[in-house]
This record gives sequence, C-alpha cells and structure tokens, in this order.
Amino acid sequence: MPAKLGLISDVHASPASLQEALEIFARENVSDIVCAGDVAGYFDTLSPTIELLQQSHCKTIIGNHDQEYLERHADEHATKEYAYLQALPQTLEFNIQNKSLYVVHAEPPSLQHGGIKLLD
Repeated sequence: MPAKLGLISDVHASPASLQEALEIFARENVSDIVCAGDVAGYFDTLSPTIELLQQSHCKTIIGNHDQEYLERHADEHATKEYAYLQALPQTLEFNIQNKSLYVVHAEPPSLQHGGIKLLD
C-alpha cells in the first residue's frame, strides 16, 4: 500500500483546527505528517497545539511566527514551548517511497545565498 503524506502549515496555535486535520489524516491512513511552520501565532493555546504535534509524531519546521515568538519571549527560554520552538529545524529533508522531499516555510534558505538546493 502506498504511503500517504499529510502536509499542514500555519497552525497558529489553534489546537481545534489541528485536531480536525489530524482526524482527517487518521481516516485517510496517512503514514507521515509534516508541519511546514508557524506553530505559534494568533491564538494563545500554544501548549496544547505543541502537545498534539508531538503526540502525532509530526515532523515540524520553524516558521516566521515561531521565530517571532522566540524573539518576543526570549526571557522565557526555560518554558517547554520556547524549548520546542527553538529546537525546530529551518528545513526538513527526507525520503518517502524513494521520493526526496525538501520542506521549507517560505523560501529555501539557499535563496538568500544565491542558489536553490537540488535533490537527486
């Protein structure tokens, strides 16, 4: 049976919306879930949002709202939310069914350095 990839982005600390997406992924037998950034954002329910991402083993990268959260809450670096966001990678590269995937939030960091990373 082919693997299915669930892709989400811009959750913005909305656990209800995230839960709805995760339920769809479960019904559709999605094998891998990727969040392309912006876990933090407009709502104040960041902790339950992070818990849902962790429980679903979602591969997650950092987005601009996450980076802004880290800047605004630099004095709260001991919190689990801060630690989670700070540990997120800027990009994600992995293989699923012999296909290479490269996930970024807005644009590949290599664009800032004059090129795009090519995958085999």
